[in-house]
Amino acid sequence: MPFQEINGVHLYYEDEGQGQPVLLLHGAFNTARSQFANMIERLSERGYRVIAPDFRGYGRSRPPQRDYPPDFYRRDMEDIAALLRALDAVPADVAGVGDGGVIALLLASRHPDLVRSVISWAANGDWPTEERGLYENLLGAAQSPEFMQQMRERHGTTQAEARKMLADYVQASLDLTDDVWDAGLADHWDAIRCPVLVGAGGRSDFLPLHHARLQALAIPNAELWIEPHVGHYWPMSREGSEVFIGRVLNWLVQH
Repeated sequence: MPFQEINGVHLYYEDEGQGQPVLLLHGAFNTARSQFANMIERLSERGYRVIAPDFRGYGRSRPPQRDYPPDFYRRDMEDIAALLRALDAVPADVAGVGDGGVIALLLASRHPDLVRSVISWAANGDWPTEERGLYENLLGAAQSPEFMQQMRERHGTTQAEARKMLADYVQASLDLTDDVWDAGLADHWDAIRCPVLVGAGGRSDFLPLHHARLQALAIPNAELWIEPHVGHYWPMSREGSEVFIGRVLNWLVQH
């Protein structure tokens, strides 16, 4: 199993196939395998080198325990930048879902030499005060046996550790809505010069669609993709995964 010592952390990553590097970045509470198992296989079979890390504190990149300090998006982004350089996998096409999309966009804005193109799905651009309820509602997952089982299977966490991870994530998100800290994207869209596919589900069951629309307008070389009648977690469903992989493959061929 491949690991790299990155910024003081033993970072786990998948590395499959040969060819143009494609970096896959998972969302909150997921891992590379839980989010992208099918995509890793399909893209590597199609002649790409697929790199898919577990962010620090998630999955096999534990220890440390996952935490969410005010700079955690930028911290994760710098981990990924260092990993790409260590693996000599630049420039890479980068696909990210949820928080992984945020980090992909940050990477493109701060390290443009490392990124060939970006595909983001359901990524925040900002954290408006009126969306506090979205994050407060996440706390209900602490009472879900299914969520606890997923956390145990993906990260090896106890119930207490999973509840703390969830509560810390929610608090960091609420701090963002209160402008306690800034993720570092809102004023830097024009720094992203590579092609970007901004994707979101038309059902808008978690993140409102204005995030994707704002990003597509603000990023100089962006294309908007709204998939009708699907939600935030659609790329992880069986049917959604196939369509998502197909769209990513088409994007890679065209760019």
